[in-house]
Amino acid sequence: MRALSLKLLVVAALFLTGCMQHNGDIGDWFGTWHLESMTVNGVDDSAYEQNYFFQFQTDKVRLSRIEPTYPDLLEECFGRWEQTDNTLTLDFSYTSASGSYWTPWPGTYLAKGVNRLHIDKLTSKHLILTLDSPERTVVYTLRKQ
Repeated sequence: MRALSLKLLVVAALFLTGCMQHNGDIGDWFGTWHLESMTVNGVDDSAYEQNYFFQFQTDKVRLSRIEPTYPDLLEECFGRWEQTDNTLTLDFSYTSASGSYWTPWPGTYLAKGVNRLHIDKLTSKHLILTLDSPERTVVYTLRKQ
């Protein structure tokens, strides 16, 4: 577990040094956010291994997943994002030949296509989002790296 934590810190540091705020300041959104926990219908998601990261830059969002059993393996998913009032829209509608770069992993509970999340809290270091659907309510708690 200690090796995984060290790998997560190294990857997060690389993300932070590798990005610039192109095309304007997006405020507190900019940077790397670690998804610390998820609840599904009010219950902690015990399957989540604290290995997802969200990154926001201009109107692009990048989801990263580090495989806990192979910490050198990093997977990515890309989409677009937009904030309107207290709503964060994550759009994973794009496609490619492989399709994998545009499709969130099942463990995120995010759909292929447009996802609208309520912004419960947004500060420079903390972010809490809620995704309501007929099947479930998912609350995401993130901390800026």
